[in-house]
Amino acid sequence: MPQDPARTRHAETRIQQRGLHNRKLRILRDESSRYSHDARMFTRKDKERYISSLKRDIEHLKRRGSLEAVSDMKREIQLAESLAGWKAVIVDDKLITCYPVTKTRGRRRCNRKWRRG
Repeated sequence: MPQDPARTRHAETRIQQRGLHNRKLRILRDESSRYSHDARMFTRKDKERYISSLKRDIEHLKRRGSLEAVSDMKREIQLAESLAGWKAVIVDDKLITCYPVTKTRGRRRCNRKWRRG
């Protein structure tokens, strides 16, 4: 299992502000797709792929009777559901920041009212 990347002070602040914890960060780091040379994004497809693999594992564990492990896997599914659309920036194995990506992020907003003269 890969080691957790070091975190900048900025990343620590953002993690606290956004309510992320180690399990969510692990999913974001391990199961997300490369978005650019320094960013990873947990897309809807990543979420679906990860959840389907967890469901296969749950079925296997149910047949073996490991109910405690099944409840852990179900919690992991809930965490993955909440992470769809998150992006993490990692440079030189150091977490710089992480944030949810929305449709309006990066799009310029203009609240000006246009007047006809």
